[in-house]
Parts: sequence; structure tokens; C-alpha cells
Amino acid sequence: KINDEITAGTFNPEKWKREAIAERKLGTLWDAWIAEKIEAIKTGKFSPSTLKSYNTYRRKLESLESTDVRKITKEELNDLPKKWGKTSGKYQWNIFNCLRAFLNWAIQKGHMKTLPEFPECDKEPAKKQKALDYDGQQFHINEIPDKHRDIFIFASETALRIGEACAVMIEDLDLPNERMIVQKTYSASQLMDRPKGKKKLWIPLSDRAIEV
Repeated sequence: KINDEITAGTFNPEKWKREAIAERKLGTLWDAWIAEKIEAIKTGKFSPSTLKSYNTYRRKLESLESTDVRKITKEELNDLPKKWGKTSGKYQWNIFNCLRAFLNWAIQKGHMKTLPEFPECDKEPAKKQKALDYDGQQFHINEIPDKHRDIFIFASETALRIGEACAVMIEDLDLPNERMIVQKTYSASQLMDRPKGKKKLWIPLSDRAIEV
């Protein structure tokens, strides 16, 4: 690496001091990256549930914790899934996507120049998911105890995500015009002042949704 920088005329000895190398270890920089994400959550610019996932993915990257981010190689990345045991291609894709976001942040902060080459991952779920049709939804909703049923009926009728359905307030409803505004959601049990799509959206209400 040093020879490459000398050849390219970009060698800076300050970058290779012991203290500077320690600052560029993945574990050290990851802490700084996550600290920025925590601050972003406070202003509603980042999702608590995504942060929770990032903290989980970090445990899958323990073998790189002491590695200088500039020295992460394609070979090391290719070997990572072997250490994760039986994991789906989608889960591996999520971990690598998180790592890629982190390394792009490290590039923006000037800690490294380019991304290493990442392995290919099949992000398709192992089992094909099949959505229930409306009648199937209603059959299973009717199996839910009465005291819990309304929110599932409302979510089914409005196509809201469950976090958005839980965050609906009285002031969000415009019943005379048979509509409501989606403007909040829950993420990792925290109420966020924006929906997952980040844009407030007026949606129509069916007769059954209005009844609920």
C-alpha cells in the first residue's frame, strides 16, 4: 500500500503512524458511524429499526473489527459467509449492503479511497412468499380475539404497514371526506414523525375502515 502511494505520488507518512492506523480500524470507525446514526434518529432522519439491524450485522463482522478499513480485501469478504453458518442469501446481502454503506461513509470521511470488491449474493428469499387474497385475509382476521381485531381490520382496509397503523391519531382522520393522512410510524417501538416512505400521504378510507 505504501509503495502504491509512493508510486502514485500520494504518500503521506502521517496516515501511517500507529495512532492514525488505530483510528482507521473498522471497530473504531463503526462506533463513530453509529454515533452519527443515533444523532440522525433524534432529528427523524434515520430509522431506529435500521439501527437495530446494523448493530446485529456488526456481530457478523467481528473478524474485521481490528482491520484497517483500507486493507479489507475481496478475499476476506468472500470468506465471511463461511463464518456465518447457515444464512440465507437475502440475509448475507443485507449484511454486505450495511458494510458497503459503512465503507462509503469511511470514504466520505477520508479514511479510505475506494471500496473493495464485494461478493455476489442472491437476495431472493429462500422460499417464495405468497400474499393472501382479500377473502383469506378476512378469514384469518376473524380468528383474532375481538379486543385485538380492529387494528388488523383497519390495516387490511387501508394497506398501512403495521407501524403506521399503530401510529394513527384522531387528528389524522378526515371522516367527512372519507380519508386520512399517513404521517407517522413506529420504528423499533419509537414513534417517528414521518412514515416509512418519508412523505406524508392522504389515502381514502373504505366504509369498513370508517366503521372501525
